[in-house]
Amino acid sequence: MINQIKKILNNKCILIFALFAILFIPSTIYLPAESNRRLVVSAVGVDKTENQIELSVLMVIPKNSGNIGNNYQLISQKGNTLAEALEKMGTSIGKHISFAHCEIIIISKEVLKENLATYLDFFTRTNNLTSNADLVSANNSKETPYC
Repeated sequence: MINQIKKILNNKCILIFALFAILFIPSTIYLPAESNRRLVVSAVGVDKTENQIELSVLMVIPKNSGNIGNNYQLISQKGNTLAEALEKMGTSIGKHISFAHCEIIIISKEVLKENLATYLDFFTRTNNLTSNADLVSANNSKETPYC
């Protein structure tokens, strides 16, 4: 039995594996869930109010309910630019906002009349937005039914 233990201790691969397991397994057990750190956005709305931009996002909140409509919540934030509104939204929610599952971008007619290129530039430079999100215009992005 002692000879078997000595053989195991002399095997470098087993020792390295045990060292990694001792170091990394406890830290991965206590990591928070990804849904607690990220906000998944399925739709984005851009409106113009007074002198500010209002960014509205339809976020997915995973719930175990029978009605899928209960899994969505609409939140809005105002800012001088889209980046500022997005930063304020992330700060108030406390999560990183991810556009990877965004299916549609709804832009109000007031924004279309102003300077659409500025707002489209923001979305084209956002590295976590999918390339297949649809761009739609509406009278008011919040009144457009999505789900």
